[in-house]
Amino acid sequence: MIKQFILVSLILLSLGACSKRTTDPSAPPEEKQASELTYKDIYELALASQNGGGAAFEGNEFSKEATDDISIYANGSCSKKKCGIALIMENKNAERPIAAVIRAKFKLPGNKIDEMLREYELLPGQALSIGCSHICHQDNSYMIQREIVSARYTESIKNADVTQPQSNSVSPG
Repeated sequence: MIKQFILVSLILLSLGACSKRTTDPSAPPEEKQASELTYKDIYELALASQNGGGAAFEGNEFSKEATDDISIYANGSCSKKKCGIALIMENKNAERPIAAVIRAKFKLPGNKIDEMLREYELLPGQALSIGCSHICHQDNSYMIQREIVSARYTESIKNADVTQPQSNSVSPG
């Protein structure tokens, strides 16, 4: 009798463990639950854009001296799903490049990742796509709040080819 009880208990525990199995971490974001999305998945779903989506920022916050010369505005709908609004960040200063750090805050059910800090470098007058206003995943939409954490004037932009004219037009990302 005890052996049967132990056997039944083990079978029930095994079935319970299988039902709570998580998705393979290398699976595409569409196959994962919101709680299983990785930093990279979230980035690709909502923050990536044709300009690369900035760089992950892990340093100390710096000055806010250039904050008044940065604007973030809507520019049409995001992606084919039409979920969220494409967001553009623009350097309104016509003479000085700016390095800006943007905080993107969001809440995905059961996911510990709730924000990302991205650094962007903008030439004078340049406008860049900074992704979407929402994370769109499995027929759900999760709002992303943007905040300018830091903005400073720079002397030059890393990896910028100053011989090529910069276009201010940006298509939705």
